[in-house]
Amino acid sequence: MSIESIIAAGNKAHLTKAEIKNRKKQEEELNKLKSDKIKAPSWLGKDAKNIFKKIVKELDVIGLLCNVDVHGLTVLSDSIEKFKFCTIALHGEDLSIEYTNKAGFANMIENPMVKTQLKYAEMIKKYSADFGLSPVARLKIVQQSMPDIDDDELEFEGMFNNV
Repeated sequence: MSIESIIAAGNKAHLTKAEIKNRKKQEEELNKLKSDKIKAPSWLGKDAKNIFKKIVKELDVIGLLCNVDVHGLTVLSDSIEKFKFCTIALHGEDLSIEYTNKAGFANMIENPMVKTQLKYAEMIKKYSADFGLSPVARLKIVQQSMPDIDDDELEFEGMFNNV
């Protein structure tokens, strides 16, 4: 959360004036990063461009993105599009296929499209976490934005729990 949001919500984190000043300074540094060229590259596929635009629209609300994020968003959007392609290609296909080796023997092997699909799933998982697109990743972002509570405060909260 931005420092302005924390203050507007009543400073429930009980930040000191020094902590507020420090957070404002950090946010000013982050605001120096430009966000005027967040556009999907022309070489992306149609579906990937739509995915890119949807993610940008959703993340624009929290003001998290800047121009340097375009490359990561591009990889994420392209991976989602290709994962979708693999998934559709696997509909009606067998997950195992017959493979004839050089000696002429037939073996059953995993459909290569499954391996490709799993590779894209891993890329999606990694980049989604980088952009806070999973519940766990969002929780980490929130936890990092909250100040640490020292042992005395935890003990105090334990003794008077919501009084």
